[in-house]
Amino acid sequence: RLGEAERLAGMWPGGDWQAAVWEARGVVRRAEGNQHQATALLLEAADLFDEAGRPVDRDRCRSEAVVAS
Repeated sequence: RLGEAERLAGMWPGGDWQAAVWEARGVVRRAEGNQHQATALLLEAADLFDEAGRPVDRDRCRSEAVVAS
């Protein structure tokens, strides 16, 4: 499903779609045991959600990044 989300996100650069893809990548990396990369991806997602005006999603990603680290 991540591949399909990446394809769709590529149609609309920036915004919610891109942020959601970065978040999903972070969750996958965390599940794979790559905590360092998961943290970086989740923080990137948080920044993108912040730019999109989505504070709840931003805060969720930041919280997930803390857990991943």
